[in-house]
Amino acid sequence: MTLAVLMVESEAAHRDGLTRTVAARALAWRVRMAQGVAQAREMLAAQRPDAVLVSHRLADGCGFDLLEVMRDVPCILCVAPGEESAAARGLREGFSDYLVKDANLAYLQVLPEQVTAALHHADIVRRLRETTERYQVAIGGADVALWDMRLRGGGSTVSDRWWTMLGYQPGDFALDGGAWLSLIHPDDRPGVLATMDFRDAGNQPLQREIEFRMRHKEGHWLWIQSRGKVVEQSPDGRPMRLAGTHVDVTERHRAESERRLAQAALEKTTELLEHKSQMLEDMLNSISQGISLVDADSQLLAYNARYLELLELPESLVAGLPRTEKIVQFQTERGDFGKAFDLIESEARDYVASEYTANGAAMRVPDIYLRKTRAGRVIEVRTRKSPTGGRVRTFTDVTSYFEAQSALRESEARFRSLTELMTDWYWELDVQGRFIRSESSAASAHGALFQQALGEAAQEAVRQTVCATPEQWQQWAALIASRREFRDFVLPVQGAGQAERRYYSMSGLPVFDAQGAFSGYRGTGRDITEQKLAEAEIERLAFYDVLCGLPNRRLLMNRLAQALSASARSGQHGALLFIDLDNFKDLNDTLGHDMGDTLLGQVAKRLVGCVREADTVARFGGDEFVVMLEDLDTVLQAAVGQAEAAARKILAALNRAYDLGGREHHSTPSIGITLFRDYALSVEELIKRSDVAMYQAKAAGRNTLRFFDPEMQAAVADRSALEADLRQGLSRGELRLFYQPVVDAQMRVTGAEALVRWLHPARGMVSPAQFIPMAEQTGLILPLGQWVLETACRQLAAWALPGGPPGARAFTVSVNVSARQFRQPDFVAQVLAVLAQTGAQARLLTLELTESLLLSDVKDVIAKMQELKSHGIGFALDDFGTGYSSLAYLKRLPLDQLKIDKSFVGDVLTNANDAAIACTILALAGSLGLGAVAEGVETEGQRAFLLRNGCKAFQGYLFGKPEPIEAFERALATDLATNETKA
Repeated sequence: MTLAVLMVESEAAHRDGLTRTVAARALAWRVRMAQGVAQAREMLAAQRPDAVLVSHRLADGCGFDLLEVMRDVPCILCVAPGEESAAARGLREGFSDYLVKDANLAYLQVLPEQVTAALHHADIVRRLRETTERYQVAIGGADVALWDMRLRGGGSTVSDRWWTMLGYQPGDFALDGGAWLSLIHPDDRPGVLATMDFRDAGNQPLQREIEFRMRHKEGHWLWIQSRGKVVEQSPDGRPMRLAGTHVDVTERHRAESERRLAQAALEKTTELLEHKSQMLEDMLNSISQGISLVDADSQLLAYNARYLELLELPESLVAGLPRTEKIVQFQTERGDFGKAFDLIESEARDYVASEYTANGAAMRVPDIYLRKTRAGRVIEVRTRKSPTGGRVRTFTDVTSYFEAQSALRESEARFRSLTELMTDWYWELDVQGRFIRSESSAASAHGALFQQALGEAAQEAVRQTVCATPEQWQQWAALIASRREFRDFVLPVQGAGQAERRYYSMSGLPVFDAQGAFSGYRGTGRDITEQKLAEAEIERLAFYDVLCGLPNRRLLMNRLAQALSASARSGQHGALLFIDLDNFKDLNDTLGHDMGDTLLGQVAKRLVGCVREADTVARFGGDEFVVMLEDLDTVLQAAVGQAEAAARKILAALNRAYDLGGREHHSTPSIGITLFRDYALSVEELIKRSDVAMYQAKAAGRNTLRFFDPEMQAAVADRSALEADLRQGLSRGELRLFYQPVVDAQMRVTGAEALVRWLHPARGMVSPAQFIPMAEQTGLILPLGQWVLETACRQLAAWALPGGPPGARAFTVSVNVSARQFRQPDFVAQVLAVLAQTGAQARLLTLELTESLLLSDVKDVIAKMQELKSHGIGFALDDFGTGYSSLAYLKRLPLDQLKIDKSFVGDVLTNANDAAIACTILALAGSLGLGAVAEGVETEGQRAFLLRNGCKAFQGYLFGKPEPIEAFERALATDLATNETKA
């Protein structure tokens, strides 16, 4: 085929060069030459060439002057060296390609290939345009509107159908700035925004669907089915651009509303849009409906993937775009339409049968008909004529619509059954607030007032029988007027002739029709009378102590707040007396908790008898009581005297003997007093101050009273600060474990006792005597003891490894265990877990217990010791002789050692009593088959005395102070070297 080429060139050399090139390469080109813009225009007007070669610079203008008359013709721009910027502009404005001219005309050698490429590119563009037009026809026939939105930089575009769907002309208003959002129903707007928010999609699908209402230009609401997806993302995965479709589904929603069907969810309508050139095809494939486009001769022009899916057609059948009768024949022979086309709706059977015989063109095409598939699904088939004379056919799976009808009937039957069985009742209001429905088996008992009020306005109907305050009526009216959901609104009800008032909990939901208009309320009612009565009783119990009948802590705090307010107005002082019974725990431990409760009841009665009726006596908790005195003198000194007089009266009353089941018992109180006036101090601070003063009374010997002392408060503050520091010290690793050697009779190290030390960054080395008691009181001893146990066991495991100090593999380590730590229910499991985690040998671990552990629940103590003993763990009784141990307990406890307290060892050479006690303990240990360890040995004389009396294990400064592990091991090495030298 001969190619017509027009060359527009003012320089003769280039024109001649092209002629020679064509001849030399025997190209099938018919070349025409134009020397300038004017001549080229005339030639282009006379005949359109297949391709144009135009120079940038011409005698009467430039190549760009010809762009308007060269539209749709492949055109190559020739520029001189250095004019590449003009080439770039040419590519932007419509030139197919460019060449850079050179003096020897070498650029003409590649011209044929570039012309061929330009022609090929033009052919691709033409076919793409035809495909695009075809799919636009299909989309228009399917009544689908398209939209495209950029999330960054703004910009939204929509198809013409989007405008007309809403009654507007394209471009009636700007889409930027969210103007389209104002058309969405206010109730639906949050859901639309949430559905479009792909910013944090994460692993969520990037394609979403929603149905919402949009306002038509004429004011009514349209239901829109929108599907959208992310079609462009940033490199870090953030959505950059969304695209999707809008379909007017108002008719379906209206039909569903009339038949009282739930909204049927449409399937997803769009697939991922790969790139702009495939946008229309991708959208068509993602529509929930199957779509086919045929021409006037029934030739298939286009279809989407859903068409194949719904009709279960193989791709190979339709890929060649056959005539429709071939497809119908395939379906008929496969049995898709049933016998005698009975799966087709009767009105359309003849038409489908005629399509099978290729006579369908002669019959009227049904606008809409239904057919079933062999699997029992229902397909709705709609047909519309296209502007080109063909037709667009859509296939919609409406199975869910028919299933919903059946489900609605079942739901109604289920509702009837439930309302007959439940104790609540169901009610409905219309748009004017009148009761129009009330159903329940309980209606005769509790819902009667609503049953009788059918047809009457809610407020008027209920007002006749409901006892409520004006505020409650305003709240009820506001709930109904708000048209919002409400739950558990309580109404007190006392019907005519009823002596008892009952309480009902009302819950309701507003109802809106398909257009979003309010149409009434639906709700339930429940009788909560018993619940309200129980709440009242609970509230009463919540403010009073069950045992003593006195106000409890909660009521005291409320009254104290009121007293502060009253004193601020009157200027009078008040006083708070914090009373704690001395040694109350001993009473519980010896006589039992029932006797303790009896004592508390008698104390309560005596306290009430000691104060005025206007004063408050409260049980604060346990054996603690608080007396609040009000209306004391405005002068501080006088008020102090009044408070002291009341406290001494209480002291005297509580010192009298108590009769506890025929047994006479004496109990004394410690009383702390603080005064208050106005709001200078908070309720909590007043309680704290009176508590501090009470502890001052305890420290002063008990059975006395003390007023709050600021210095005591400072000590409490220091203790609180120390507690906070210890909590942080545990987490920051400030604790250290020191080791003090234990030696045998030959002064050989056999093990060590692990002793905790605290190296505070500001306080320095804090004494264990300072922080261990505080840890016991606050519960910090539990994590502290766990840390000590874990650290000591890790050291045991390290000594068991090769390369440790000589003899260290047989070393034992003693770890002190507090009574509070030992009483933990899971203490045994904790110890065994630590041994398993660290790899330490149980037989090398000794747990040191104090005699205070034996004061309560000895059976539990023995059980835990025996279980740990069965795993090989040893036990020592620490500080023996200073506590309350009895010989009976010692015989039952699975002990290995008794540790003689250093208070006896220190004076064993100078104090006959201490010497006797030490010897007695050694003899007792021997008789019980237990080992004995003497603590606090500081002189050779002490060691010799104890050794003569049977002691074979020693611990004290004579053999080494408690030291960090590094110093401990260095001392071991030094002692070993010394002993080897002596040997």
